[in-house]
Amino acid sequence: MSSVAAPVPDNQNPKAHPLWQLVERACASSPFGLDFASEHVAVVYRFAERLAPRLGARMDVVGPAVILHDIAAIESPADIPRHQELGAERGISILRQHGFANELLPAVAECIRRHGQPVRVGEGSPEVVCLSHADALSQMAHPSYWLSYAQRVRGFSFQEGRAWYRGLLEQRWKQLDPSLVDMARPHYLRAMAALADDTTAQAEPASDVLKTV
Repeated sequence: MSSVAAPVPDNQNPKAHPLWQLVERACASSPFGLDFASEHVAVVYRFAERLAPRLGARMDVVGPAVILHDIAAIESPADIPRHQELGAERGISILRQHGFANELLPAVAECIRRHGQPVRVGEGSPEVVCLSHADALSQMAHPSYWLSYAQRVRGFSFQEGRAWYRGLLEQRWKQLDPSLVDMARPHYLRAMAALADDTTAQAEPASDVLKTV
């Protein structure tokens, strides 16, 4: 297949991306469920679009990396522990099938491979830093979804899920690049406050939460 330039979506709308329907179909047929696309992948995308100008990251690389960053886990939940490496390989295959420019593939794959924890500025490409931080921010921004995910997808009990999520938040907070802490702080504090409340707050929908970014 000949190499073509990858389309760049407009209006901060992940559903306009040419790969969006692919990830929606994958989620719908997976234990992750369709809401993983709207409550995680789309949230990561919107955070990435806000981070990209600050970091000098290219959205023609970050965009497809965001859409595909969890594809290996979605397609095979048993592969969650190694979904980054598998996802990088799977992502290259998907991008080739959809005619994305060959020169983009290594950069997209590297973003997927390294998205598991925030990569600080100077320790990876701007695109790697962008996706890895957008992923971490998405985990802070919508605590009600992640508490549900912990039980429904990961199989934790309620208390196990709370402990897992708290540990995830604390780890991500420590890993953030100092220059991006300002964006993360309100979401981190709100998520930790939700965990401190035994009623576990019904957090705002992700689309509303992101208005504060």
